[in-house]
Amino acid sequence: MNISEIHDFIDLITSKERGGFNTIEEKDSALDRGSLTLFEFYRKIYAKSIEAKEALSPFRDKYDYTTNGTGEISISSGFDFVHLLSMDVMVNDPDAPSGFNPDRRFPVMFPNEDELADRRNSQLKQPTRTSPIADILGTGWYNLYPEVVHSGTIYFLTRPNKPVFGYTQSGRTITYEPATSTQLQWSEPYLNTVIFLSLKYLGVNLNNELLVQQMTNFLKDG
Repeated sequence: MNISEIHDFIDLITSKERGGFNTIEEKDSALDRGSLTLFEFYRKIYAKSIEAKEALSPFRDKYDYTTNGTGEISISSGFDFVHLLSMDVMVNDPDAPSGFNPDRRFPVMFPNEDELADRRNSQLKQPTRTSPIADILGTGWYNLYPEVVHSGTIYFLTRPNKPVFGYTQSGRTITYEPATSTQLQWSEPYLNTVIFLSLKYLGVNLNNELLVQQMTNFLKDG
């Protein structure tokens, strides 16, 4: 469903449940809150749930980085970074067999703050280029150890788009404009859950079997 169809469905339900309508901005705001609520639910279980990985796949992104000379890297502000998934470093292996890619990738570990100093000073577990560790300095901002230039890839989750119903208005007539609209990124059935959550934020009673049936019929008709 596009944003226009979603607004139509919300209007259908709210008019039947409360006999009134919400403004376009109120519906967009409720959809955004519903989207963020579902995002946060799946983000918390992402590491241990295949369903969460599927649900949040539209928000998965990566950033190829190169640190400065002391191992520091900050994700560009052009990325709407929310949550780190993993980080790796790429190390060129001069002894790689002929025909094999000499670029090898190794995971970056994130020890707790109380372990960081011990790891850096340890003779046995001191970080190396192929066994690096990192400290989180801020959102999307890291320092890798050993403090040298590293290159690799950061995988992370981005914020769901804020939905926007784009339109033009002439008098009391509103005309939907796809070109100026921003669609929700969720796939079904997750999109359906976002809509139900948005209805809750708009004050609609969700403990209603009729509401479930109405949505089922709406999706079939669409």
